[in-house]
Amino acid sequence: MTVRFVEWVGKEVAERGFAAVAKQTSVDPKVARRAFRETEWKLGRDVPLLSDAIAIELIDLAGSKRPAIIDAKEQFVFEVYASVQEMQMRLPAFVREYSSQHEHPIVVADLSLVLGTEGPPLFRDDLFGSQGVLAISRTSLEHEVSSRIWNSCEPLLRQKHPQRDSWRFVRALFSKRESSMKKIARSHLKAWKEIEPELYAAYELKENFLNIWQAEAGSSVEARLEAWIQRVVHHPVLHLDALIAMIVIHRDQLLAFSRHDFLAGLYERLHEITSLDRSRTGRSFSAARAALLTRGLAQEKEKKDKLANLVEQFAHILKGVES
Repeated sequence: MTVRFVEWVGKEVAERGFAAVAKQTSVDPKVARRAFRETEWKLGRDVPLLSDAIAIELIDLAGSKRPAIIDAKEQFVFEVYASVQEMQMRLPAFVREYSSQHEHPIVVADLSLVLGTEGPPLFRDDLFGSQGVLAISRTSLEHEVSSRIWNSCEPLLRQKHPQRDSWRFVRALFSKRESSMKKIARSHLKAWKEIEPELYAAYELKENFLNIWQAEAGSSVEARLEAWIQRVVHHPVLHLDALIAMIVIHRDQLLAFSRHDFLAGLYERLHEITSLDRSRTGRSFSAARAALLTRGLAQEKEKKDKLANLVEQFAHILKGVES
């Protein structure tokens, strides 16, 4: 097989699948797969490490959660692993290569507050060392805080209403932001204020936390977070010692995330960055990975071309000034 044919097969398979490419070229599907494996291996070596801010994220790919390394500023994927176990084995080599090309700090964003089998590797703090700036995603943080406040409130409700078997509807309403509620949901929330004051107080506590990260004149994120912590510590009904301990432990990572605006944009566009046509790539992890890396290479090439054009324009300007 020629190099051109191998590269063509790799590109087409990532878009259309092995069966379609094998039929079009009149080759055995095994031959197409072999050509694709060669291209997939080459893709992984060709993706450059130019970003100064990376995010280690779990993304939905080929029907499972897969750990991926994403350029947090340019917002494209430049590495995907089949499993967390594979990432644990290959990440040290990635970090060594990445660190050899960068002297500045690396921002490592993390989806999970409580690391487990589905999160990034437990040793990531030691792995990146002093060169890494660890940050916790706001989305993950808000979900964790909301869940913990609800868990502390639910026993009070069960004690007050022992006959009730399920609080599913109440919990769904509790997780919603007041600003996005529809009319009927707002009426239920208003009823809580009169009938279930403990539940309403917990909801207010959750909303106040979410508002910490909103831009506000004359007040810093650090100050708003400290004021919220003091309010929780002195709360007359809810006992949230474990939540406060978690916030204190991860305080630096929470504030680090708030200092990097591009991370917020990353999480808002995460699905768009990693989404692929499921009908073409959903059944094959390798094909989906190749499609994401190909997209990343195209964006990287476009970025280099823009930089080259800017340098050329600047050179013309300098030449005009000298003349």
